[in-house]
Amino acid sequence: MCVGKKRTAYDIVKSAARLAGIPEPPEEKLIPLEIEMKRSTGANKDLYAANAAKIIGKLKEGGCSYVTLGDPTFYSTYWGLHGAIENILSERNGENGTVGKFRLKTNVINGVSSFHYSFGLIGEPFIIKESSVLITVPVKKDLYEIEEEIKFIAGKKSRPQSIVLMKAG
Repeated sequence: MCVGKKRTAYDIVKSAARLAGIPEPPEEKLIPLEIEMKRSTGANKDLYAANAAKIIGKLKEGGCSYVTLGDPTFYSTYWGLHGAIENILSERNGENGTVGKFRLKTNVINGVSSFHYSFGLIGEPFIIKESSVLITVPVKKDLYEIEEEIKFIAGKKSRPQSIVLMKAG
């Protein structure tokens, strides 16, 4: 399992293990990872490469799990890390993705994205039949761009049920 400074995902896994009556992962099995989570200063490319090298070491020993909050297929740090692992493997052995007898095999288990969770807390749907929804990531957009997106979706025949601003910073 991979964790950073804030160990929220690890704490959730520990709680789930306790509830399921199985042993929680021991501290020595953890790989501390650092991922830049706020506005990027460009450090993530190097961080992903360093983290990928750590994970490849664990994979050679038998396996590794990367636990993330939310859905790893929706705006997640997971894919940057996955790509960095694939890049290292390709550089080492051409395009076949192997290191010796090792081949990268992943199983992605989707979680619940933050906006699904939030709408569940308030007991409201975020989209219903024949309505529209705007999901946007405004981090590197100016106010004009965000206003234009909202005007575009608001101008549709069926009014939006909701507007979701992801990673608003």
